[in-house]
Amino acid sequence: MAGRAIFVFLFCLNIDLDAPVTVSYRKKIGDDVECSNVYKSSLTTKESFLQTLASIDSMEGSLNPPVAKHNPYVFVVGTHKDYLVKALGESEADKRIAVINGKIKSLIKAHQYEDLVVYADKAKDEVFFAVDNTCK
Repeated sequence: MAGRAIFVFLFCLNIDLDAPVTVSYRKKIGDDVECSNVYKSSLTTKESFLQTLASIDSMEGSLNPPVAKHNPYVFVVGTHKDYLVKALGESEADKRIAVINGKIKSLIKAHQYEDLVVYADKAKDEVFFAVDNTCK
């Protein structure tokens, strides 16, 4: 890998960062039958986030021949903001998003990944993009 790389880490805003991640995928069986497979991961969203950042950060050490630091950009996106607003109301949803933002910033700083993550809004100190999932 040469030059910059872009990575996007998605997580669901209405799920606790410390809860095990539910993994769901569809698999085609036969000609037209699809089966949804669901399982609980052994990792939480927080652990998945840290594992992802660690993997991205360690990539340049495995490059052969060695190249200059690839300086990746990691964008963090919290999905389902609309579901959170619907469940809690806008004011409470904003409070929860602020708490999640603080937790993610703390993880980034504690593990020294500040140079990897692109802030959604540096002036507002918002580390992730909170997005809706429904079309309006």
